[in-house]
Amino acid sequence: MFRIAIDRLLTIYWTFFYTLFGGLYFDRKGKGCVFESRIYFPQFGGRINLGNGVRICRSVEISVTKGGQLEIESGVLIGAGSLISCHGKITIGKGSMLAEYCLLHDNNHKFSLRGVPIADQGFNVGSISIGSNCWIGSRVTILMDAFMEDNVIVAASSTVRKGVLRSNSLYAGTPAVFKKEI
Repeated sequence: MFRIAIDRLLTIYWTFFYTLFGGLYFDRKGKGCVFESRIYFPQFGGRINLGNGVRICRSVEISVTKGGQLEIESGVLIGAGSLISCHGKITIGKGSMLAEYCLLHDNNHKFSLRGVPIADQGFNVGSISIGSNCWIGSRVTILMDAFMEDNVIVAASSTVRKGVLRSNSLYAGTPAVFKKEI
């Protein structure tokens, strides 16, 4: 009971903090957004836009490099411990939910130059698009150039790679494959 009260107080504190100082982090922040804890921003310089009623849970990391653009539309839930790495463009559609510990990477290290450390070779950059009303299960990894239409469910621990996931469908596995219509 005491822990629940502390968690609620922290949510009130962080929501108030980002309401006051959100302009330092977000290019646009809609009304009614809720922040359960501090967001970790290891890389900053890109654009982050939040729609109305976005909820960001505990221990979320958002990294948007210069030139990157993250669009989180209204009513989206970002689950605890999730990580978003955006060098190009990531869009999460209205009412979509990411469960805990999801990973979104629209980039990947280059590694083709012999004798040059991978850390010095830069990145291949793509994009990720998640449609409206999608449910992304716990520990799902979504990689660059993955596109989900509306009403897609991705089962827990799946990996979504390059390609299109069609509307009203369930996908599962590594790599995620079509399982059935919903």
